Amino acid sequence: MPKKVLISNCAHLGDILITMQVVARAKKIFNLNNISITLVAGTWAKDLVNSFEIFDNYYYLDHWRHNRSEEGIISKIKTYLRQKKTLRQKLKSDHYDVFLQMNSYWYDSLPIAYKANIRRRYGYPHIGLNKMLTNTLSFSAKNASEFMFQNEIMNTFLSDCLIRSQINKGFDFYNITQYLKPKKLNNQIKDLISMKDKIAIISLGRGIRERSWPRERWHILVQNLIKDDFQVLIVGNGDREDKIAKSLLESVCNSGLISLVNRTSLSDLIYLVTQSQIVVSVETFVGHLAASLGIRVVSIYSGVSDVARWAPRGENTSLLIEDLDCISCGIKNGCESLSCINNVGVNEVFKECLNK
Repeated sequence: MPKKVLISNCAHLGDILITMQVVARAKKIFNLNNISITLVAGTWAKDLVNSFEIFDNYYYLDHWRHNRSEEGIISKIKTYLRQKKTLRQKLKSDHYDVFLQMNSYWYDSLPIAYKANIRRRYGYPHIGLNKMLTNTLSFSAKNASEFMFQNEIMNTFLSDCLIRSQINKGFDFYNITQYLKPKKLNNQIKDLISMKDKIAIISLGRGIRERSWPRERWHILVQNLIKDDFQVLIVGNGDREDKIAKSLLESVCNSGLISLVNRTSLSDLIYLVTQSQIVVSVETFVGHLAASLGIRVVSIYSGVSDVARWAPRGENTSLLIEDLDCISCGIKNGCESLSCINNVGVNEVFKECLNK
């Protein structure tokens, strides 16, 4: 029976959150069998990982491919190489029994685990690196979610250990609220909002054309939510999101709408989501976060990416997208019309907001 398991996902926050959901499902099994779990992920996930009691340890690896900081590519590669060397030394000295490469579309730290002589290495195949895996899974399922791909890695490992049967069959696949550490809101944010009984959180996205819902529809939706006595909070980070939020504030001009863009830490965001009744989001991490905490989520998606794979999953989620034959087209920057997201109506979204 292995005693030390290393789990790797150096991608973005939404990807890492899915890994956390998969591990949480098996957390009780690990505890019952005295198996420790260590995560390898980027430094950008530190606050997210530390907000939950899921992993026993955490190593940093800012893979240059996933690093969204404003550093130049050369600086990103130098950071990666420095952290890679440190991680390889730690893995050799810590003697892990099993490595699970949870990022199903990129190899992350697989070469490091291979050189550290971790005996069993699970993951999906990648060109040129298949020989580094001792247990290779196949992408056999069609229209499967990223959660299911990652969960299959976990299930295969548990089956090999003859402990998969210990999973609680009634366990909610997606909800990790029970592992959330107690949270408080910082005083500066408290002073900005009234914390009404009904809170709606809006995640506008980063202004990427193929993931954006028309601004005039956000305007009408926000007005409808305020009329229904919701305190509406806009969350996000970056100059583009701030610009969109300010534009919406000017057009709505109501105290029921408050922008918290660039004002909240990840810890603040998690707290606000737990206090909300509804989260409306385009394709952002916020939608995945709310789904993982059992909060009502209305996701407005385009069909450019693989919708079945990346849409938020949970018992209280709704996905709105125009049903077209070209869904999941994969066209970079989307087509000219983007009817898949532009045709999603305000009334449709508002109805789902009220559908508890």
